[in-house]
Order: sequence, then C-alpha cells, then structure tokens
Amino acid sequence: MQITRRMVVRALLERDVFPDYTLLGLDHEFELDLRSLAGQDEGTDGYWAAAKEQILAEGERIQRLVDKAEIDRISVLALARIPLLVATGAVLGEGIDVELYPTRRGAEEGFGWTAGLPVAEFDTVARREGFEPTSVAVIVSVSGAIDPDGVFSVVGDDAAVYEIAARSPGTEAISSQESLDAFAREWRSFLARVEKDHPGAKAISVFPAVGVTSAITMGRLLVRGAHPPLHVYDRTRDGSFAFAMEVTT
Repeated sequence: MQITRRMVVRALLERDVFPDYTLLGLDHEFELDLRSLAGQDEGTDGYWAAAKEQILAEGERIQRLVDKAEIDRISVLALARIPLLVATGAVLGEGIDVELYPTRRGAEEGFGWTAGLPVAEFDTVARREGFEPTSVAVIVSVSGAIDPDGVFSVVGDDAAVYEIAARSPGTEAISSQESLDAFAREWRSFLARVEKDHPGAKAISVFPAVGVTSAITMGRLLVRGAHPPLHVYDRTRDGSFAFAMEVTT
C-alpha cells in the first residue's frame, strides 16, 4: 500500500481539513520517507538505528515550529513497522493536537475511521509475576493474539509480564476515535501501574500486535521522568520476536 496524494486529500477532507501541497518542503508539511532504508538490511540493528535517527531529526524540526507557535495541529497518516510508529509517537508527544488516521483496506483502501463498528474494550492482566520487581514486560494484543510462552522465553524468569488485550482482537479492533481513546486509557493505566508497582524499572519490554494508531499512541503517552523507556520488539518472519529499539522521550 502506497500513500498517494489522493488518499491524503480524501482522508483529510472527511475531517474538514484541506492539505495544501504548495507548502510541501517549506517547513509546514512533512514527509518522513524511510523506504530508502528498506531492503536486505531491513530489521537489522543498523536499519533500526538509521530509521530512529531520521525520526528524531524530523521530530526536532516539528518541535521548533511548535515552539514558535507556527504549528498547532498535526494530521498523521503513516505506514511503517510497529517500532517505528511507536518512536514517531514519542517524538510527537502530547504537547500538540495530533489527529491520527488509521489505514483502511479493501474496496475503500486509504485512511480514515470505519463507521458503524462497536467501541472496543480492553483488559490488562498479569501473566506472570517474575522475580525482579524492576524487570517488566507487556504484551499488547490488539490486531492479533501473541503467545505468552514466546515472550517468557525472550525476557527470562525475572520479568513480570502483563498483557493488554482487546476483548475482540483483530485488524479492525480499533475502528473509531472512541476505540482509540479506550485503548489510550488502558495504556495510560498500565503505565501508572508500572510507576506504582515497579519503581526503579529501567525499561518496559513491549511485544506488540497493534495497528498504526495504537502504536503511535503508545509512544505519545510516554512522560519524560515518569515512565521508563520502552524496549520495543519486532515480530520476525518466523513469528518470534527480536529487539528493535529503545523508545523514550
């Protein structure tokens, strides 16, 4: 799936916003293109590091314009691997109004919410207590299910392992702004639980099966000085997980 100008215009018009491409490249519209990094090196340490560097650079550029009050709202249409989306959310943060557009496939391929679907519900459960209070991992099962046993083998016996799961997981689990808001509340509640029950945690290992909007939201809700960094894992071709990058604010 490619992001075309027609897709962008159609998605934004649904929210009464009109993109003006005459501004592209003039410090008011942004295209973060990571496709040049793809290929045989995709998924390697060098790939993740280079992609993160580009994301952070773009985030600094946006922040300069936010600080000068030249930007007051950002519409985000994204296609990328999950760790990169989480990192993008972290550089955007909560200090500016951000509108997220989910991918929409099928006959109406593009971006936007799908009307008429129920609001998603989420639960957080402790899958294992672990032996070291400062070692924490979380499984996030929204667009699909993740086998906890595979996570246990990656994080070892010390880590407490939690799972945030949609009651009806699937690619359309988060199909409306209301569903995304429900996920944000659950994720924020989990971060508060880590603050309370795992003081001194150096990082939260994250094993995600999520869509675009929920991945970005996970990064956006990190609070500097309050939450530990996220160690985001990427699902490999054989279904296992490999560490991708650290995401912090």
